Amino acid sequence: MIGVFLIGHGSLVEGVHAKNNQSDGLHVWYGIVRRSTAIQNGVSGIYMKTGILENNYAEFNYFGLFGQQITVLGNSTTNNKYGLNVTQGSIYGSNSFTNDTVSDVYSFGAISQGNNVCGIGPC
Repeated sequence: MIGVFLIGHGSLVEGVHAKNNQSDGLHVWYGIVRRSTAIQNGVSGIYMKTGILENNYAEFNYFGLFGQQITVLGNSTTNNKYGLNVTQGSIYGSNSFTNDTVSDVYSFGAISQGNNVCGIGPC
């Protein structure tokens, strides 16, 4: 089960608390997810295909934040297997990634804009 699943363009998810879902807590293809939390979800706390993740919190997920061609600003992750997993075409900055067990940031060619705080690995 996925907590919230939106595939249309222009989706907005704000102030949602997604917890204990079998798969993703929040799964949004195109849009904005902001000021939301994702805790103890089986796969991604928050998954986004294209859009903006802003000021969210993810904890105890396999992937805290996962996305393709996304902008990731002002988010916090902790105690996930991977804090942030992003692909080429993504940018991230001013985030806090701490205590994620394998990697705080796992990037396939994404661009760090700096000001990120990481507990382990490159940021």
